Amino acid sequence: MQRLNAGHQAAFEKVWAEVLTEMNNQKIFLKNDKQLNSEQKKFILDFFDNEVSANIVPLMVENIKKFPNLRDKSIFLGVVMSKSSDKADRKYAIIEVPVTAVGSRFIVLPSKEGTHDIMLLEDAIKFNLPDIFSFMGYDEFQAHIFKFTRDAELDIDNSDTTTIIQKLEKGLKNRKRANPFAWLTMRTSIRVFSNTCWPGWG
Repeated sequence: MQRLNAGHQAAFEKVWAEVLTEMNNQKIFLKNDKQLNSEQKKFILDFFDNEVSANIVPLMVENIKKFPNLRDKSIFLGVVMSKSSDKADRKYAIIEVPVTAVGSRFIVLPSKEGTHDIMLLEDAIKFNLPDIFSFMGYDEFQAHIFKFTRDAELDIDNSDTTTIIQKLEKGLKNRKRANPFAWLTMRTSIRVFSNTCWPGWG
């Protein structure tokens, strides 16, 4: 399954690179949360407040008593929060990207004449993570996208006692870059969301 997913990911990245090249040729530029100018930053802050924030319901990982009922084929962000003053102080959360509620995954940004800048909804959420979690006192955020698909033939290794926090941390550390998509089967996600934290799940 992992080899199959890796093959799909490689194929997607090849096609995605070709799409981005053609978009750029047409003066259409995809911006991430680190590439916005001052006007675009203000636009995304306002857009998030007016169109997105009401549909954001973070799931704090340590507060989940059993394996969460994540919607099949929905897009999620795995979020790691930390403090610059204490790297060991971390919190973890899951956010569903509300594509259906917002109406589109693409946001049209203010752009220079003759060009068209757009942004993915998940990147807009990343940009607003400090605001979403402002009440918690964290000032550093990492977020990576994943898509949850169910595996009907699920094998759970009950001998694995690594905690959910350790697995989520390891998975995010191992990601050298954030791809537009990261496909995650239920079989693979068990290595991230440990049934140690949700005993009796399954």
